[in-house]
Amino acid sequence: MTRPRESRGTVPLMLGTPRARLLLIGLLVLSCIGLTLVGTLAALERLNGPSGLERARIEAFVHLRSGEDALLQNLLDVAERELVGAAFSFDEVLEVSPADRTAARARYITLDRLSQVARRAGRNPDFESRVERADAWAAEVMWRFPGDVAVALDRVTAANRLADLQTRKDAKGSRHGLVVAVRAVDDSLAARQDTDVVPVAELHAAVAETLRRALSLLPAKSDDVPLHLEAVRHAEAAGLGFDAAPVFAWVIEAAVARSDAALVKSLDERMLVSVEARVKNAEPQAADELRRLASNRYMQAAARSERAGDLSGAEARYRRALVWRRAFGLTEEQQRDHGRAATALGTVLSASGRHEAAIDAHREGLLAVGGARGEARRTLLTALGNLAQALAREVAAEGTDGARLKEARALAARAAVLGESLAQERPQDDELGLAVVGAHLRWARLLRMEPSADRAAARAELEAARKALRPYARDKAAIELEAHLTSLEAELRQ
Repeated sequence: MTRPRESRGTVPLMLGTPRARLLLIGLLVLSCIGLTLVGTLAALERLNGPSGLERARIEAFVHLRSGEDALLQNLLDVAERELVGAAFSFDEVLEVSPADRTAARARYITLDRLSQVARRAGRNPDFESRVERADAWAAEVMWRFPGDVAVALDRVTAANRLADLQTRKDAKGSRHGLVVAVRAVDDSLAARQDTDVVPVAELHAAVAETLRRALSLLPAKSDDVPLHLEAVRHAEAAGLGFDAAPVFAWVIEAAVARSDAALVKSLDERMLVSVEARVKNAEPQAADELRRLASNRYMQAAARSERAGDLSGAEARYRRALVWRRAFGLTEEQQRDHGRAATALGTVLSASGRHEAAIDAHREGLLAVGGARGEARRTLLTALGNLAQALAREVAAEGTDGARLKEARALAARAAVLGESLAQERPQDDELGLAVVGAHLRWARLLRMEPSADRAAARAELEAARKALRPYARDKAAIELEAHLTSLEAELRQ
């Protein structure tokens, strides 16, 4: 019987030994690593090939556009599928090319649109998490690309979206998040390299509005003044005065509420300088609208000066408002604005004892609205009464002859008739009704003035004023009118 031949120079492989098992495991691990590397290199080669990366970018943007279109049509399932595809594609692109600013911004837009899909679908947990992811990514992109205005705009937008979500739960945290975003944008602006003015102005406007919103979330405190001034700075840098948002106006109102007269005056001056600069640099087609803006801002600032007792400051600002309004066209609204500015100036001049100048201003106001129709007739009613009263004051102060008194009575009579007509058209307008009472009272006072007093006619007008006052509740204005009527009745009985 033949014996099997033994192998020479070999060692039998015993798979059951520990050494053999470790060797086998090592070979398997190395194989997996090799396959992974091969796959990664293949992906890199695909994206880094002659057109691979660009193909991936195009694919990502196609998904994004399709998702946005579906979202506009409220096809939420389609929108979500396309947007998720866009997000994965942008992730691939950014993994290979992390400096791709356009792809980084597009990924933020994709996340933002995905949050809108969840909101419309009523999936609140998804909506909240996606808003938070979008905000976190916007912050990451701005960290990667400091000084980029468009990226900073995304950051502000994302912060405001997150604030919308958080405000009801945590106003303090929401405010803090907005302020943090603004601080980051300030740092980014400091690093800005480009000179494209339009988007920079848009960014400043957005930051100003964001600060206004942050300040409105909690009651005003004295510590907020630096934030107020920062909001003003951004509004000025936007070159938009009060128009990007009610930032300047809100800040000034906050200063008024704190009775900080010095701050109000300073802010008014800065606001007016900003408005003047904007009008000066405006394109011709925008000039008319900006002139009106300027005149409105001067009127508001003048009214604040007047309430503060600064008559000289109020006069200067009303005069500047009048300069702008004289440049208006001849529409009904423009005539009304012209008339209001002139009569406001006349009122300040009367309060300063400059009756002749006041009469001239009131005459200009009446001339501006002399042919008024529609709503502008209310301004005409005011202009008639103010001129009549200015003439009466001049008669009382200077002792002039009866010609001016006769003119004042005629104007007062016209105002009373116009007021009755307007009140019949708008019986529910309490403010207008009380203005009619005032018109009759003014006429009655003029009728009792010397020379040529007519007490009987004055009593008749006083009765008409009482009749006009009866329907109104006794609020502060009505009580004041009642006191004036009682005083005049006592004078007439003497």
